[in-house]
Amino acid sequence: MLSKNLLNKLPSFGNTLEAITKSELYTYHEDDFMPFSKINERANKITMAEILDGINLDANQHIGMVYNKLDFPTRLHYHDYVELSFLVSGRLVHIINKQPFVLTPGQMAIIPEETRHLLAPIEEEKPEIIDILIHSNLAKLILDYNPNQHLLTEIRILNLTSSQLKQLETFLSAFISHLHKTDLAIIGQFLQVIHSFSLQKSFVLKKKLSSLTEKCLKLIQENPQLISQKNLAKQLNYSASYLSRTIKNETGKTIAEHIVDSKLALSQDYLANTTIPINDIATLIGYESSSHFYQRFKEKYLITPKHYRNLMQQDV
Repeated sequence: MLSKNLLNKLPSFGNTLEAITKSELYTYHEDDFMPFSKINERANKITMAEILDGINLDANQHIGMVYNKLDFPTRLHYHDYVELSFLVSGRLVHIINKQPFVLTPGQMAIIPEETRHLLAPIEEEKPEIIDILIHSNLAKLILDYNPNQHLLTEIRILNLTSSQLKQLETFLSAFISHLHKTDLAIIGQFLQVIHSFSLQKSFVLKKKLSSLTEKCLKLIQENPQLISQKNLAKQLNYSASYLSRTIKNETGKTIAEHIVDSKLALSQDYLANTTIPINDIATLIGYESSSHFYQRFKEKYLITPKHYRNLMQQDV
């Protein structure tokens, strides 16, 4: 993981953050704060210029960087820049366009401009975050140069490998040695970093899937409540072990994980758009025990099915 010495040399809000926190313009201070209760609120717009100005950097530069300890949940907001948010330590829930993600150390969230989101600590330990800010003009130039490079235009959660962490550390060190200023050398290093990230993401999610994997995923998504690894293998006429290895190698997830994801996605639709009792929804999506469904749902979304339904059926 990144060294403390390196983190301490990165720009941070310091005392300015305290002033922002007290003003409650950017953070919530509720004792009983529930992230999902905020997803229908009006989102605040945050500009790259005001962030850079707040950490005493040139407000016109194309790459910025901020090290921050998340003392309080952020308000629902969006940016006029692309944000790469790397979690150094702690755990947090990141709700992006109403979709919750639980981030652990070593993960990075990529947030395109104009994307509504909020972050909230999960435990008492304050999460440490490095935010890399990419000006929209630079993001557009990168896309114009390489139309197939969509890393900065899509919401993504990356699990950084040890080599990618090393590359990120090299980039951060270069940014520090260049006195937090953006020049061609820094932009060049950044291009190497996102190229590495895009290769990793392509391997997990964007790689062209084999026809076998596509058929398997289609069957799961069509009937997650009925499907199992055993009957998938029977329908596709492959051994269960071969099918399991293929799906894991091509998607990064096991068949069981795909089934659970599809069941919970189906449950979200029922909860948000119907009045079917929650215990009946558990049965409809293939859980024999409603308590098992509650457990799975809360593990993934950090909220109960009942609370999720109440929030999603509120008037926006």
